[in-house]
Amino acid sequence: KTRFIANISHELKTPLTSSISASDLLLSEMFGNLNPKQRDYVNNIRQSSSHLLELINDILATAKIDEGRSNLYFEEFAVDEALDEVVKTIAGSCPERADDLRASCEPEGLSLSADRVVLKQVLYNLLSNAAKFSEAGSEIRIEAREGARGDRRVVEFSIADCGIGLAACALERVVFSF
Repeated sequence: KTRFIANISHELKTPLTSSISASDLLLSEMFGNLNPKQRDYVNNIRQSSSHLLELINDILATAKIDEGRSNLYFEEFAVDEALDEVVKTIAGSCPERADDLRASCEPEGLSLSADRVVLKQVLYNLLSNAAKFSEAGSEIRIEAREGARGDRRVVEFSIADCGIGLAACALERVVFSF
């Protein structure tokens, strides 16, 4: 069952990626101007395709975990660069929210040894939910700061928005460490 889900999910990614790329080309107006209604429809295609791709990626990640094929690849990287990449990805998939996004990192030059891809995916999921569930025009902040847990150095990430929020019982599921 897990292998079937992984295979189907993988096969769905190719046409979705093509739809997203085609939408981006149309939105760039490289082939001519779009009227407002056409722009709205193409934006809807792009956003829906991006959302479906996110769901498929989550299914693939779950299938890998179920099969025991999930490996973490630790590397040292600059936290502020990873935050900027996540914010740019959200701004690209939700252009109407681009001006609402703010990122900060303390101290400047903070680095972390972790699986960069996994960390970015977690932050992307949290930030995209914040963008979806808060009103347009309201600020969405993602912050990283150095902290300590006992004698261990940690990097803490927080996301603040004006959305509906998470239930208290769900908060413990979004806390993780490497």
